[in-house]
Amino acid sequence: MSVAGDTAYLASGLVEQIESEAIVAFSDAGVISNLTRSSLQANADTISFQVVNRGTNKINSADVGAVTDGTEIAASVINTDKKTITLAPYAVRTDAFDDAKYSNISDQAGFIGPILGNAAAAYLDKTLGELFADFNTGNDVGVSSVGLTVDNLYLGLANLRAQRAPGMPVGVFHPKQIVGTYGLMNDLVTSNQFGGSPDLQNVGLREAYVDRIAGIDIYQSLEVELHDTNYAYGGIFVKDAMAWGSKDFGSGMPFWVEYERFGTYQRDTWLAHMFFGVVELDDYYGCQVDTRLA
Repeated sequence: MSVAGDTAYLASGLVEQIESEAIVAFSDAGVISNLTRSSLQANADTISFQVVNRGTNKINSADVGAVTDGTEIAASVINTDKKTITLAPYAVRTDAFDDAKYSNISDQAGFIGPILGNAAAAYLDKTLGELFADFNTGNDVGVSSVGLTVDNLYLGLANLRAQRAPGMPVGVFHPKQIVGTYGLMNDLVTSNQFGGSPDLQNVGLREAYVDRIAGIDIYQSLEVELHDTNYAYGGIFVKDAMAWGSKDFGSGMPFWVEYERFGTYQRDTWLAHMFFGVVELDDYYGCQVDTRLA
């Protein structure tokens, strides 16, 4: 049994247990971070991503022309842009005082690890979610006075296809944008425009959730930015719309857990450290979805 001032057991056993719990919680809690491009490096001050043929000069059908014998084919200019993330340190800390630790019948590793892992994953998602506001305003969908509708999803899909956004789009929304009086499920279940009660309406009525509508995979996250209690900024985007980069702290994880014992305070301190950054890769590969919540 570890005693005050003896950190041998904690350094080798309990820290590893809490860190493993935190890693599992991080993996389960991350939503937006798993839907974007990412890069983890052993050590770096910046991490860059290459964006090809999306700048001022693009090669497309307008650059293709007929060839005439004896006439040189005109050259077209292509952009290869670099989007760079500057990494910065972040951390979350929690303290466990001896009086609380010794009077609590539960194992601190059982809740400290998941709490730290969830907090780290949630903050990364929150930081990525703030990039929804940076998408081109011409792609914006919805209005703050009306709830989220299926038509909003089709419009968002049309906007992405008009920009040749690659891959399958996803939609990440605040839970209240999906359920509730002004949620997507309300429009899906009650609207007659879908021809009665097709399969999706039945599933939505039973489960209050549908995993795909209009070719868009649907996700929910509490880290979607709230303007206030009345409306939120969700997003529809493809994987190449955003990216995040981080130091790899081992096993492909962007954080690590540290323990400190302060005997003079009768206190254990637990910290989860991160060193990461985010960047929007393409202004037109996503759209902000601004809809009413209440």
